[in-house]
Amino acid sequence: MSVSSSTISFRRLKLIRRKVISIIAFIALFSTTGIAVGQEDPIVARAQAGIRQHRMGDLTIKVVDSKGQPVQGAEVRVEMLRHQFLFGCNIFMWGHCGTVQDEQTYRERFAELFNYATLPFYWADYEREKGKPDHAYREEVAGWCQQHRITTKGHPLVYTHPAGVPGWLPSDADEVHRLSVNRVSDCVSRFKELINIWDVVNEAVNPYTSHDFLNLKNNSLEKAFHSVGTVRMVKDMFAAARSANPGAKLLINDFRLEPKYLELLHLLREAGNPIYDVIGIQSHMHDGVWTSRKIWETCEEYGRVGIPLHFTETTIVSGRRTGPGENWGSSIPELEKEQAKEAVRCYTILFGHPAVEAITWWDFADLGAWQGAAAGFLRKDLSPKPIYHALQKLIHEDWWTKAALNTDASGTARIRGFFGEYQVQVKKNGSVSPQKFIHSRKAQETHVQLMLQTEN
Repeated sequence: MSVSSSTISFRRLKLIRRKVISIIAFIALFSTTGIAVGQEDPIVARAQAGIRQHRMGDLTIKVVDSKGQPVQGAEVRVEMLRHQFLFGCNIFMWGHCGTVQDEQTYRERFAELFNYATLPFYWADYEREKGKPDHAYREEVAGWCQQHRITTKGHPLVYTHPAGVPGWLPSDADEVHRLSVNRVSDCVSRFKELINIWDVVNEAVNPYTSHDFLNLKNNSLEKAFHSVGTVRMVKDMFAAARSANPGAKLLINDFRLEPKYLELLHLLREAGNPIYDVIGIQSHMHDGVWTSRKIWETCEEYGRVGIPLHFTETTIVSGRRTGPGENWGSSIPELEKEQAKEAVRCYTILFGHPAVEAITWWDFADLGAWQGAAAGFLRKDLSPKPIYHALQKLIHEDWWTKAALNTDASGTARIRGFFGEYQVQVKKNGSVSPQKFIHSRKAQETHVQLMLQTEN
């Protein structure tokens, strides 16, 4: 059968088109990771150097006898117990996993990986009926976290999204302002023994921009922001939180990383000083992973404010959208591998930037995840994805200090270790019981002296 020249040309054209599409897809894949084709990612390399510089410090262990003389040749075992840096996730499915076994799995895997947890304080759910807030559940979750030495944060106290606006809230702006202040004061003071980090105001840029963003102006809290004034409203909420617990760490948090956020951050000052302790950066990446350059430049831009940064809501998915909005398919094996690789890259860059003090993932499991997306470290059946194992290795092996050393003639053993909480044990013809100490980034260099009691 003969084939016309036009048919051959058409086939050639299709073949060329496929090759072009393949090349474009290949380039796009690497551009999303920030890696130049055929080259090492220079920002990741810079971050790795930053980890050595900013996340580690010198540790000196001095061993002496009961007379204060140095002990040579003593065996010193140094083991890290907990990072100073906060590696966390929201813990919203705690108590809601369905079965006893699933609940146990969720809690065990959370505690194995993280030292930081975000608890839900959305006003609409927290106080569905006026005057009857649900303290008990949060107290139970926070108590469990405290038992497992997991630092807790409450999120959010004031939020103009419908999730932060109970249906019973009145329409009068001054009354909404008063009730909001009371809520902040009550939560922060009530939980001060369990929670000392708070997202005080969430997404304040929305009402600050004064346009009808996300159609939220129909609710009474957003109207109060416009009536009272965003700057005053935010300042009053922070003042209430500060008064309720002067030792708490207070965050402002937003996803709108634009000039208006920076403008608002600069306006939120009293006597020249920011009213917030931490700048919260949301980094949901449902529709594309940030390039390395974007991650680093975001840290640089907000780091120039001179206040620590927390990446408060970080998401990379392992599934695909099946439609507009909150329509997502299940986790896919090949995307799970990509999710793990990209998460390692993002965490490395953030851990390597000196302005960042915490990373919070959103959500821990696909079960109950925001938007129904495959965003978790665990699948819906709570089995771990590759990202879980990759981050476990990164945080608890690659970025972990554990060593056995021997003291020199001066009774000293030295090591460079990651900042955090440590345990040290010394042995030589006797022993010193394990002792704990803090190796802090503020000190940069930590000196520990132990007295060895010899056995008779």
